[in-house]
Amino acid sequence: MNYHIKSFESFSNIEECSIDDLIQRGKIDNFGIGGIGGPHNLDASTKPEDFLRIHFLNVRSKKLTSLKGIEKFPNLTYLNAYDNLLKDMSGIEKCQSLKELHVSKNQLTTLNHICLLQNLEELHISENRLEFLTN
Repeated sequence: MNYHIKSFESFSNIEECSIDDLIQRGKIDNFGIGGIGGPHNLDASTKPEDFLRIHFLNVRSKKLTSLKGIEKFPNLTYLNAYDNLLKDMSGIEKCQSLKELHVSKNQLTTLNHICLLQNLEELHISENRLEFLTN
């Protein structure tokens, strides 16, 4: 019996995917706004001042490989980046209002940038590739 493969879409190569990429493609649809007003969805037309109003961001299972663009959300208090492909948390230190962070089920090997979050109260980090923790 011969099998002919017509498409490799389900085996797509892992390419770089960042917060900026998700915004450009309009793929962030789960976020919370502090105060009244603000965007109804995040995309390339979102105004810089609208990012400042966002306090809750859910990018769970979006195949993120980078947090590039997270600096647009300096007032985040909650970030859910569970089940992605993150190897480090570069840029997260720009979110100094962050109180709750969910980054379980990624590929993190270090907590370097997370340790710089002075207001962090709750951290979910299971199912990563951490070998040891230091101060």
